[in-house]
Amino acid sequence: MTNKQIASVLIVDDDVQYCEMLANFLQEQGFHVVVAHDGSSAQELCVRQTFSCIVLDVNMPTVNGATFLQLLRAFSFTPVIMCSGISDESEMVRFFTLGADDYVVKPIRIHELTARIKVAIRRGAPEEPAYTDDVGLYVDPRTRTVVTNGRSVKLTPSEFHILTVLMTKSNQLVTRRDLVESLYPNVEYTGGFRILDVHISNIRSKLTSTNGPASDIITSVYGVGYVYNGVKPRV
Repeated sequence: MTNKQIASVLIVDDDVQYCEMLANFLQEQGFHVVVAHDGSSAQELCVRQTFSCIVLDVNMPTVNGATFLQLLRAFSFTPVIMCSGISDESEMVRFFTLGADDYVVKPIRIHELTARIKVAIRRGAPEEPAYTDDVGLYVDPRTRTVVTNGRSVKLTPSEFHILTVLMTKSNQLVTRRDLVESLYPNVEYTGGFRILDVHISNIRSKLTSTNGPASDIITSVYGVGYVYNGVKPRV
């Protein structure tokens, strides 16, 4: 395997001992690992190079996790997994709204985190062909391009994945459970459905255009799931 084929993970956390432990484990799993102990250093790294996934602590010096995430999303779609000692749902929702792809509560189970990193990387590098539909939405998984009625839209990897799942099952009910399982395959997910609802809300908001309200694009079946209200996509 060449260096170009090795997935790279950036760990951003001010806990030096934790970073060393996690970096050693991920390297044993075949990842290339880079560590930053504050948000400012992580920013500089992300400007100079591209990573397959970022594991980001919430509380850090110089630039905290929330600010770093907002700045990153201005130019990068790299999958981001937030790590925090706070399990409060509103805190999780806040970071998903800012553009996070996953949220893990400390103390972290290292095998679970590794599995989530692998899932995030796979989700961040899709190989499906581009497709469009008759309601003015164009999606290209290879370049993560989303265009609605001529307007470019930026989605996080998780938001993009959810949209493509719903589009490929156009006019069909997709349950919340099925969406969560597609987001976290082979991972025991215990985070509930609120985070998924936030992702859906973000997608609706970003796809809103002058040609119609966002609620016309994806509708909710209360307590069950969601339906994409478009024509079946054409490859």
